[in-house]
Amino acid sequence: MRTNLVIIVDADDVRRNGIEALIQKSQMPFEVAAAFATMDDSISWLQVHPAHFLLMDDTLLGGLDPVRMVQQLRNHHPSLSIIILSDKLNVAYIHDLFFHGISGFVDKFDRFADRILQALMAAERGELYLSQKASRLVYPGRPQVDLKQLTHRDLGITRLMRDGLTVQEIAAILGISDQAVYRSRRKLREILQVQTSEQIVSVAIEKGLI
Repeated sequence: MRTNLVIIVDADDVRRNGIEALIQKSQMPFEVAAAFATMDDSISWLQVHPAHFLLMDDTLLGGLDPVRMVQQLRNHHPSLSIIILSDKLNVAYIHDLFFHGISGFVDKFDRFADRILQALMAAERGELYLSQKASRLVYPGRPQVDLKQLTHRDLGITRLMRDGLTVQEIAAILGISDQAVYRSRRKLREILQVQTSEQIVSVAIEKGLI
């Protein structure tokens, strides 16, 4: 398994150091390669060093449009997964960020530490991530769910997803294959009419399923 290299860009020293410590202690396959207080420093570093994930606070850009910055980063580093750390719960803004290529959006006031790790794991699997408060804002209304389509296993997997477990951990707990977990998640996304795994949990809670 490869070690995924993470860059942190956050002007707040306490939060930046806290995120770094969180990732290093998580025992997940992530390593903080560098941490910066400014976007300029991170861009200079990326020109000569590899990285897989960028955690970027969108308040540090000094008037520069975060969407424009995402565009520039994606143009120059197309394989880089960008996760935005934000307190801007604005539907149009969030849509623009995802349209231009971010992998995740984490609300700073929504169980921040848990969400960062969840966002990194989702991005590592090639999935999009939207933290729960933002998800409820972007997808406020859902059609009625036909509970007959969901099995006890589906709901059990949803509960374990809520607790932040990985596919491999869920499979081990339930005594099923990884592929069975993936199939159940695809089914849940279709029935709940969502696009990401985080939205499965958000809508399941909203509907009282878990």
